[in-house]
Amino acid sequence: MGKTLSERVREHYIPLLEQFRAELLAKHPAEAYRGLSEIFLPAWGKAYERAPLKMAFVGLETYGWGRDLSVTIEKIGAKDWNHVFDVSEFQNLDYTQWKGGRRGGVTRYTFWGFSLFFLAALYGVKDWNILKQRAHADILDHFVWGNAYAVESWNSKAIDKAKTDEATWADAFAASRPFNSFVHLQALFAPRVTIAMCAHGACDAFLAACSPKLQWERNNVRLFKVGDAYVFNMPHPNKMKYEYGADAYAKTVREALQELGLFQPLPEFVNACEQEAQEILGYLSACVKGKQTTREAVRAIAEELHRQGARMTVGRLCDVLNAAGFRTQSGAEYTGGRGSYRMVSCAYTWYDEHGEPDVAEKIAQAFTNPDGFYAYSC
Repeated sequence: MGKTLSERVREHYIPLLEQFRAELLAKHPAEAYRGLSEIFLPAWGKAYERAPLKMAFVGLETYGWGRDLSVTIEKIGAKDWNHVFDVSEFQNLDYTQWKGGRRGGVTRYTFWGFSLFFLAALYGVKDWNILKQRAHADILDHFVWGNAYAVESWNSKAIDKAKTDEATWADAFAASRPFNSFVHLQALFAPRVTIAMCAHGACDAFLAACSPKLQWERNNVRLFKVGDAYVFNMPHPNKMKYEYGADAYAKTVREALQELGLFQPLPEFVNACEQEAQEILGYLSACVKGKQTTREAVRAIAEELHRQGARMTVGRLCDVLNAAGFRTQSGAEYTGGRGSYRMVSCAYTWYDEHGEPDVAEKIAQAFTNPDGFYAYSC
């Protein structure tokens, strides 16, 4: 059995963390770093590995993280890796309430506000504010979060300057530089799309080791290609209100994803005669790439339909499965007949009986007969 994502993350970062600790202690005792936040490492959603479109949101730095850097030093020395690599706060979707040190609520002009606003715009959620209440968890737990800086810059208001000084901070920041690279996200998470919300200089430094190739610049958004991945660079959201506005930035990226064939908005009801039929089939076929069984493929399609508030006929489901290379137990293509309805019903029952009723419910709501009645009970 292969290693879990959590195991791979630990294996990747532990040597870097031990070197980081050694460099810090070579300069100052641990207590000298108490005014700085703990070092930031990427955090990922519970369902990231199942996401059909793997995305990363990258900011410049955190506004405070964990307790303080002396704790990081202590925990690395004690090999308390459960603490160092704890992402439970993020996976519990607490970030939907983070304000980034600003007064008032989470607006689209904060890092997390814009991230939620963009996800809502991408998946057709009419009121993005409901994501703040952790609605649409199947959207919120499908991405990874990174930062260009693992240790905050000296001008961050999160640094307690009564407990440290600029020279000590400079030593910590210098020791953290090996963490400040897209290389790590690429190696561990392989996001197909990254949205980096930081100034050009910080983004260029973050991507430098990956040989990025600039594709275009539109409406103050830069698009880079890094291997098979795409990185959109735009200003931090607190700058967006002065340059085009959040809506325009979200629209530019959403349209680009469609142009690149990485995302396809779905109509409310996917039947047989839509003008975009081939694009829809191609997109949904890509969503099941790597799935080993028909049941897993049905799940993946149902989850994408649920994210976009769409349903489709069993006939269209069969088209997607056939296009992706799935076949019946006898080796034949799916035809949309009684056996295909039984296949949907069996997938529903299997997930319901194996402790995943939420998945069963998505399958129940996703697939219908041509008259719009649910297929799982047909």
